[in-house]
Amino acid sequence: MKLSDYIAKVGNKAAAELFGVEEGTAKAWRYGYRRPSTDAALRIVTATGGEVTLAEILSAPASKAKAA
Repeated sequence: MKLSDYIAKVGNKAAAELFGVEEGTAKAWRYGYRRPSTDAALRIVTATGGEVTLAEILSAPASKAKAA
């Protein structure tokens, strides 16, 4: 499952608590503005019981932030 889909399923606040990050960080991951660090990605995989895989996190598209 995509990380963004998982966060949408459980909600930004619940995901943030589950992953040990601020709600704004979970929201940024959900909408593709930031990607999890390696440590955070491993926490996500563990916290989701493998529902979100490391391969999925690493293969996520680049930021959706607008180019200047």
